[in-house]
Amino acid sequence: MAADQPAFDLPPDSHLQWIGSTDVEQFHRVGRRYRGFLVDDTGLRPDHRLLDIGCGTGRMAIALADLLRAPGGYVGFDVWRDGIEWCRREIGARRPEFTFVHADVAEPFLNPGGTQPLTDWRFPAADGSIDRALALSVFTHLDGPTTRHYLRELARVLQPDGRALLTFFIVDAVGEAHLRGWPGGPEALAGDRAPLLMRFGKDLFTAWDPAAIEDAAAAAGLVILGREPGDWCGRPPARPDRPHHQDHLVLGRPGAHP
Repeated sequence: MAADQPAFDLPPDSHLQWIGSTDVEQFHRVGRRYRGFLVDDTGLRPDHRLLDIGCGTGRMAIALADLLRAPGGYVGFDVWRDGIEWCRREIGARRPEFTFVHADVAEPFLNPGGTQPLTDWRFPAADGSIDRALALSVFTHLDGPTTRHYLRELARVLQPDGRALLTFFIVDAVGEAHLRGWPGGPEALAGDRAPLLMRFGKDLFTAWDPAAIEDAAAAAGLVILGREPGDWCGRPPARPDRPHHQDHLVLGRPGAHP
C-alpha cells in the first residue's frame, strides 16, 4: 500500500481537532512528511522498533502502517486517553506489532485525573529496546524539569546506535528578535536559560536557548547529531524542498555516527 493510502479508517473529526489538524488532508500530509523525515534523517527501516512520544490519535501510526513490519514494530504513548483507545481499537487490533499505551500522568487539559507526575513517567519500553523515536510538537509544550526527564528516558530506551527526531523551538538570534516583537513579549526566561515561556491565547509553549538544550541532552547521555531550523520565526527554510515549522533535532548516544 502506498504511503498516501492509509490502511486504517480516519479518527473522528473531534480527534483531529484535538491534535490541531484543520482537516483530513492536513492529517495525512503531516504524517507523510514526518514519515519522510524519519527515513531521510534517522534511517528508519521496516525492521526497526519505533517509539512515538505523544502519538495522539495515530497520525504517525497510520503513516507508517505500510513501512514497519515484524520483527520491527511501533509503540506510541499519549496522555490523551480517548486518542489511545481509538488507536487500540482501530489500529492495534489489526496490527499486533503496533501498540498504544495511555500515560496516566497529571495533565490539566488532556488527563486531569492523572495518577502520577509527568516527571515520574517511564516510557513504555525496555532499556535499549528502541531503534528510532519521534516526538512531534511535544517538547514545545514541556517545562524544563519534564524535558530533562523525557530526555533521560529517551536515552534509557534507545539502542546504542538509536536515533530520535525531536521538534523544538530553538531561540537563536533570529528567533529572539521574533519573540521580542510580540505584543507583550515572552512571559519569562528561567535562570538556567530554559525554557522561555510563550503564550498564544490560552496555549503555553516553550522555547530553548541552543546551548541550554545541548546541555540538557548531554546531561541525559545524548548528543545532537543533526539540526535543521524551522520557519516558525520567519526564517526561510534551510532546504526549500522540505519546509517545516518547528526546529528539528536528531539525537543519539555519544559515539554514534551522524
